Amino acid sequence: MKLTRQQIDEARQVYDLYWDSYVKGDVDTFAGTLDENFEMIGTSESEICHSKEEGIEFVKSQVDELIGIVEMRNRQIKTAPLENFVLVNEHCDIYTLAEGDWSFYSKIRISTLLRETPEGWKVVQQHGSFPDLRVQEGETLAIDKIHRENLELRDAVKRRTAELENKKRELEIEAAMERIRVQSMAMQQPDDLNKVNQELLNQLNSLQVEGLTGVSIWLIDNDGIVTAWDLSSPGNMGDPSSATVHYDAEKYDILGEPWRIIQKSDDDYFVLDYPVKKLQKAIEEWDKVDPAVATNFREALTTGKLTHQWNPMARHSHGLLSIDLVNPPPADTREIVTKMAGAFSLAYRRFLDLQKAEAQAREAQIEAALERVRSSTMGMQHSEDLSNVASVMFDQMNGLGGELFAFGIVLCDKQKDTVEQWHNLGNEGMITPFTVPIDLDYIHRYRYDQWRAGKELFSIEIPEDYIEEHFELMFELPSVKSAMDEVAARGVQVEIPDWEIDYCASFTHGYLLVSSLKEFEEDHIFPKFAKAFDQAYTRYLDLQKAEVQTREAQIEASLERARAQSMMMQHSDEINFISNAFHEQLILLGIPSEFSYVWLPDEENQSHQFWASWSEMSKGEIRLQSKQVTYPLDKSEPYTAACFEAWSTPDVVLEEFIPPEEIAGFFDVWQELLSGAEKLKAEHFPEGIYYSEAYMRYGCFGINIRRKLSDEEKSILKRFSKEFERAYTRFLDLQKAEEQARLIREERDRLEIALNKLHATQEQLIQQEKLASLGQLTAGIAHEIKNPLNFVNNFSDVSIELVEEAREEVLAQKQTLRKETDQNPLLRGESSTEGDARGVLEKASTDGQTQDPEIESSSTNTPLNPLSRGEAGSIPQMDLILEILDDIEGNLRKIHEHGSRADSIVKSMLQHSRGGDGKMEPTPLNPLIKEYVNLAFHGMRAGNDPINVDIDLDLDLDENVGEVSLIAEDFSRVILNLCNNAFDALKEKLTSRQQSGRQLSAESGNGYKPKLTIRTLAEPNTVTISIEDNGPGIPDEIKDKIMQPFFTTKKGTQGTGLGLSITNDIVKAHGGIMNIDSQPGQTIFTIKFNR
Repeated sequence: MKLTRQQIDEARQVYDLYWDSYVKGDVDTFAGTLDENFEMIGTSESEICHSKEEGIEFVKSQVDELIGIVEMRNRQIKTAPLENFVLVNEHCDIYTLAEGDWSFYSKIRISTLLRETPEGWKVVQQHGSFPDLRVQEGETLAIDKIHRENLELRDAVKRRTAELENKKRELEIEAAMERIRVQSMAMQQPDDLNKVNQELLNQLNSLQVEGLTGVSIWLIDNDGIVTAWDLSSPGNMGDPSSATVHYDAEKYDILGEPWRIIQKSDDDYFVLDYPVKKLQKAIEEWDKVDPAVATNFREALTTGKLTHQWNPMARHSHGLLSIDLVNPPPADTREIVTKMAGAFSLAYRRFLDLQKAEAQAREAQIEAALERVRSSTMGMQHSEDLSNVASVMFDQMNGLGGELFAFGIVLCDKQKDTVEQWHNLGNEGMITPFTVPIDLDYIHRYRYDQWRAGKELFSIEIPEDYIEEHFELMFELPSVKSAMDEVAARGVQVEIPDWEIDYCASFTHGYLLVSSLKEFEEDHIFPKFAKAFDQAYTRYLDLQKAEVQTREAQIEASLERARAQSMMMQHSDEINFISNAFHEQLILLGIPSEFSYVWLPDEENQSHQFWASWSEMSKGEIRLQSKQVTYPLDKSEPYTAACFEAWSTPDVVLEEFIPPEEIAGFFDVWQELLSGAEKLKAEHFPEGIYYSEAYMRYGCFGINIRRKLSDEEKSILKRFSKEFERAYTRFLDLQKAEEQARLIREERDRLEIALNKLHATQEQLIQQEKLASLGQLTAGIAHEIKNPLNFVNNFSDVSIELVEEAREEVLAQKQTLRKETDQNPLLRGESSTEGDARGVLEKASTDGQTQDPEIESSSTNTPLNPLSRGEAGSIPQMDLILEILDDIEGNLRKIHEHGSRADSIVKSMLQHSRGGDGKMEPTPLNPLIKEYVNLAFHGMRAGNDPINVDIDLDLDLDENVGEVSLIAEDFSRVILNLCNNAFDALKEKLTSRQQSGRQLSAESGNGYKPKLTIRTLAEPNTVTISIEDNGPGIPDEIKDKIMQPFFTTKKGTQGTGLGLSITNDIVKAHGGIMNIDSQPGQTIFTIKFNR
């Protein structure tokens, strides 16, 4: 059977392993290559073996003589199939190490026969021999001993020639190394490493290493990441991205084998053998690492250009140097590759040193640039100097390389949807900052999002097909358009590039925006500049704050001087000094007002006055002038109309421009006010003039100026306007005080009279308060009066009855006497009337009447006894008695009448004090309310000063209220008291309006109409009564007092202060509460209690 190429290659691999393990003394590996029927015939008598075991013992005996001492060099190997065997013939040189030097020992010829077994290819027979140097070509034996010396000489010559050839090779190798070292030492910059690599490739080629197809440098880090450069097209080793291949060695079996070898051993040199099968596996891995490399290998295998590859590798300082061979490595390969690796280590160390030095120099250059930025930062004296810092930064970044188009500072706020951009156009300096929405386009959105996410450095390309649209969107923004107009005014034309890339470096308040026309290789420097700018911006904020504080101090000082001038006013006619002071302080604050003025409209009097102040040079000194003029108010006049319109929105500063064509008319309006001011004429303002006004309560404070005011100046104007408002308030207060002083002088005498009246009134009030206090004693007094009053009434009633009886008796006696007299006129003094009359007196005495101690009851000498006067029994005497009885009866009836009246009064007093019998009874509430509201109304109408009151009663009483458990006698007083108080309040308001002259006639329908509204509301468990009037209301300061006993607001003797106190007590006695809700024009008493 014919052997395949792959079988031959596999036999060759075993052959290489056989000799490699033999030279290294690796007994185990050597034993694995031997066939069980191994035969060996060597170069000496002892080198004969007839089995595998003998072969192993032979190698063991030779280990000490082989390891590190013997090398096979200049190997020439040929393989040939021999039926089912592979015959390998080799010619090579044997070198030995003695005293540190390698010396040629001899040439050797080796024949090896291998056969394929189930375990793989095995060495079945090996023969080796040294050539006999004494034998000439064509001879078999040295027969002629005569030629021995010649043979020896020839042998010596051949040996010396081999030594010289080897020495020459060594010199060639050393010369190649020296050229590489020279190139290494000549390196001036890191890129020169490429020259060293090229020289290394050239020298390898010059050494004519048999089968050399390629050279590569491998850099391997501690994690097994391989970065390899093919020296036939090495790229820039300073840039890892230019490497030929880049992969993780740990992930691949074949491609990662070199890394695993150097991890596990300290060998400086080793050879990797790649037969076809191993190459095919490697190609599969190359497909994953670099498909292009895999394609090249696959094509080479397919075409037969590559059937076997060896890769001798030697360590260098940072990895491996590898050469690609299609033949087995020659004897001197190890020396060449090892020395080449050493030379590369030297070059790579210098490369790293140069790279480090270059980086340090670059870093120093960058640091110097940053230091210039920091110096300009520390040199900032004003916040405006920030633009200078930005210009320095732009110059320094440009000086570091690159083609920068523009440089900007973008200030961001996470609470806003816009950013503020400050841009520097190189030599043109900073332009006015402008505002851009973060969503203007995807470019702005991306930059803002990256800053917000905290990215230190980020970039975005503005492509050629979008850049024009990007700038058009920006130029349409009003703030950008204004900034571009300013740039155009400088004569600068901004050209839009065809393409740009924006680099952004974040700082605390935003990010730096660097627009470049090409990619910037060292974009890592931008964050450093951002940190430097962060310091600058912090200093800018500090300076800005200090400037604001300083400016605020200046403004406040000016305002304080103006305030001081205001406070110094002692008379109202000093207002003109205030106007001058305000104008002067504006000038000191750097606001070049041509003239300042105050506008004070008076719509009631249809006039408006102006105070104007300006400065003029007089005898080399600046003098302040002022003038006041009052004009008729004409709201149709354009300037006046504009003032009134602006006055409606006082927070806005009105700013108007008077163009040149209207300037003459403008000053004509001011002619009277500015008369005498030579500099304030139309001809002095050919470019027009601005007027700006800040409004206040009384009008406005304004200035005329040749330019627009800044926002800060507008704020100052508003503050001065407010200060003038305070000054004018003081002016009005002074005017008022002066008027009050005059009135005080006029009223002094009248007040003295009023004081005397007041003393009298106080005495009356004290007496009334005493009487009111006595009111609480009424109940007790009424009880004390009731008992004697009962006696008076009872006895007067009894006495009347007795008088009537006496009269009847006297009349009877008179009738009898008349009859007797008619019959016997001589009978006198025996009348029975004596006993009767006495009986009357006795009866009166027994009824408790006090008798005169001088009159005895048994005596007949009494005023009623006519017999005591010697007239007993006469008819005239009887008539006199009847007259006396009539008088007594009349008196007694008067006593009884007035006693009854007194009794009624006492009963009323007792009822007032007791309030009924205290029994709660179901009572219809609405009828009760109607009755007592009407009673109160008619009582008011019957009293003094009655008024007409509209009582809203019927429609507001809830018919569902029904009966409520209450004491009718008591609760009626609640209704009466509250209605009476309401009538008093309505009467007070009506009287007040009539006295003030604001009461309109009834015909107009718009006058004040007193109204009393009573409402009831039934709820499930409660009843609510509200009594509302539209009187003046109860002042807040007395609401908490009106329930107190004896507190009253009524004048004179009109009130005792007990009504509401008693009312509140009655409500509480019914288990209810009474609330008061009062405001000007309305008072509501609300009573709420359970059913």
